[in-house]
Amino acid sequence: MAAYEAGYGPLPLIWWFTDADGDLDVTTHEAYMATGTVVTDWDCVPASGDSDPVERVLALLDWYGSGSGRCSGYPVHEGVPGELLGRVPIADLIAALADPRAEERHDAGAVRHLVGWKTRPRQRRDVAGLPEPLRDRLLAHARRSGDSDKQGRAERWLAPPRA
Repeated sequence: MAAYEAGYGPLPLIWWFTDADGDLDVTTHEAYMATGTVVTDWDCVPASGDSDPVERVLALLDWYGSGSGRCSGYPVHEGVPGELLGRVPIADLIAALADPRAEERHDAGAVRHLVGWKTRPRQRRDVAGLPEPLRDRLLAHARRSGDSDKQGRAERWLAPPRA
């Protein structure tokens, strides 16, 4: 195994490359071979050439919502936008979801991110601080998803406490 890793890099990274879709695996592997690192810096995420935080968050939410949609047991490469979203201040996430450009696909990414397992350093506080209309909207999205795991997680994280 050490010889394999010496020639090709850490095994989890290799699995990520082989699981990635399309040209992403080739591009990422070339970048890794050139730099020795996988880009996970929030500031490096392309945002259509714009540095608008709302647009950047919407791009990440769209990316995260476009994968399998599962909150667990998903391909390794689908975790990348989730890792980046975990670094986004919750105020920026809320602002992006309140933006008129936010659509169902962004809600899909937000639900997956906010109700997933240990997705944010202060997840409990962040989710508790969501405005009630946004919580209701995301909960409704999860209920329509047809994914019983996501529905259960959303009920635990987003539904109002029962009296």
